Amino acid sequence: MKPATENTLNHWLNRTTQNLAPGSFAVVMATGAIALSAKILGFIPLSNVLLWVNIVIYIFLWIVLIMRAYKFPRNLSDDFRDLGRGTGFLTIVAGSAILGSQFVLLDHQAIIGIIFLGVSGILWLLLNYGLFFSFITKINKSSFETEISGTWLLITVAIQSISALLSVLQAQNILPYCSCFNFISFSLWLLGDVFYIVIILLILYRMIFFKLSAQDLMPPYWINMGAASISTLAGALLVSCTKDSLFLHDLIPFIKGFTLLFWTTATWWIPLLFILGWWRFIVHKINFSYDSSYWGMVFPLGMYSLCTLHLEKSFSLSFLFLLAYIFFFIALTAWTVTMLAFLHKTYVNFLQIEYIG
Repeated sequence: MKPATENTLNHWLNRTTQNLAPGSFAVVMATGAIALSAKILGFIPLSNVLLWVNIVIYIFLWIVLIMRAYKFPRNLSDDFRDLGRGTGFLTIVAGSAILGSQFVLLDHQAIIGIIFLGVSGILWLLLNYGLFFSFITKINKSSFETEISGTWLLITVAIQSISALLSVLQAQNILPYCSCFNFISFSLWLLGDVFYIVIILLILYRMIFFKLSAQDLMPPYWINMGAASISTLAGALLVSCTKDSLFLHDLIPFIKGFTLLFWTTATWWIPLLFILGWWRFIVHKINFSYDSSYWGMVFPLGMYSLCTLHLEKSFSLSFLFLLAYIFFFIALTAWTVTMLAFLHKTYVNFLQIEYIG
């Protein structure tokens, strides 16, 4: 590599490390959800390609995150204590759990799936309580309307992703069916449900009773739908475990009722979010410029397709298959556009650094 090119690459990597967004692992979540849907729909080559793409992205993001902790610890600490951005770190938990599900369902790697369950569980304990402690004890806090957004629902997404992975490991006979695992998976699902109900009320309160400009309406508001979708997925996976679990069998009506409630909620959000997107981009002419937060829009689309496929199977509702099929291609299109926008922005930034240098 020529010295000039090497210096440019180092400069680009340094800038990327310094500016790494807390929610960067959302790309792993989005890619994983679409890959799992592709497997169910029979697009096996696509699901395998997306698995390897996700592995590369996951490893790269961890390398950059570790470099950021070493080179820019103050930036990392400031992001962690920021009420508007800190919850983005929970994408690490959800991304790890979803990638673990990919390894189990797409590559039949049982041991790796168990490892990812442990990793995501430990990360959740550290980040969940670390964030809440940081937020509660923070002295200087901004106003409510500037801090609350869809990113807060990553609290729900992280919990439900672990519940879903635990159910997947049991359904694949990797972990034995026992009341202990059933209890943990069910309890996590309930906890995620409670957090969704509490946080979505705060978000609706902010959206309705405070001024919300087109600039404020960022893509993470799509997590309003995505968190309900992954709650549906975790519930549907619990239903699939009930046949071999006396503990869960007695709870089938409750689980099915709440699962359908969250799917209905996710479905209700979709038209409103599309209308608000039209209001942002068409009416107010906000230009589309790549930002890592756009993966917070791609993930809910992919997760809605995935949860609908599992709902269709667990509830024997065959008429839902077409809806899941349509949303799979919507999600895949959104993923492709966002990835191309990322590659284009990376290329342009690289050229700018080389030109300035």
